[in-house]
Amino acid sequence: MPDKILIKVTKHDTKRAESDPSKSPLVRAISRALKTSIDDVEVNREKVYIWNEWDSPEYIFSLDDKAKSFNTSWELKEDYPETLEFNITRRK
Repeated sequence: MPDKILIKVTKHDTKRAESDPSKSPLVRAISRALKTSIDDVEVNREKVYIWNEWDSPEYIFSLDDKAKSFNTSWELKEDYPETLEFNITRRK
């Protein structure tokens, strides 16, 4: 798995998350980009956890500032863009 991955949040991710807010647009986009189950992705303020079948983090990534800002706006139900490109960086 690469150390840095470009993630693209689409309008579809945003609209799906608005209709089902249990999973944020970031979670949906990360799940698609990493080809992993949406239930195995957790976004927590500054980090992304990809959980394995033993409920341990298989990968941990850091969000860039754009993603952190988007996530804060999403959680506070403030204005947020319909689309977004951001990077996640694998933590060692």
